[in-house]
Amino acid sequence: VGWGFVDATGARPFAGQGFHAPTLEQVLTELPDVRINIDIKEGTQDGTQRVVDMVRKHDSSHRVLLTSFYSRTRDQLIDMDYRGPTGLGKRDALALVFLPEFLLKGRFRDGDRAQLPPKFGPLNLGTSKFIDKAHRLGLKVDFWTINDQPTADELIRAGADGIMSDCPEELAPKLTPLLGM
Repeated sequence: VGWGFVDATGARPFAGQGFHAPTLEQVLTELPDVRINIDIKEGTQDGTQRVVDMVRKHDSSHRVLLTSFYSRTRDQLIDMDYRGPTGLGKRDALALVFLPEFLLKGRFRDGDRAQLPPKFGPLNLGTSKFIDKAHRLGLKVDFWTINDQPTADELIRAGADGIMSDCPEELAPKLTPLLGM
């Protein structure tokens, strides 16, 4: 942890300093009031089950969004009766983008999230029209990876529910007033 951080002088001040990634159990225990977004990479059903079991053990499904780009992983979460919010996999994200609203009614659970780039090829997904469609279907919409203030401002004004960034320390103070916080 920290090896990839390079300061303004080109040094890696955190490399080799004994930092380590916390376990999921440590995060759930030590940050009991923090909402968490876990992107489960494609893997085994056993691995996905272990994540779900840990979240349930800490009674945290109300604050843990489990997501994966892989539709099979999201299917596993639903089969495991995970009651917390989930993010759309590739199949459902593409359906949201390309299918008309009437064909999508009842497909998603309230509180689930579409986590997308603001642009997908020639398509602009960061519009109020697209975000409103998702909202009418019960979805929240988060955009990634937003590292510049003008794009973040534009997405928030369009109705985005969340912004994922590599530089939250720069964007958060400026977005807070836009979010009414």
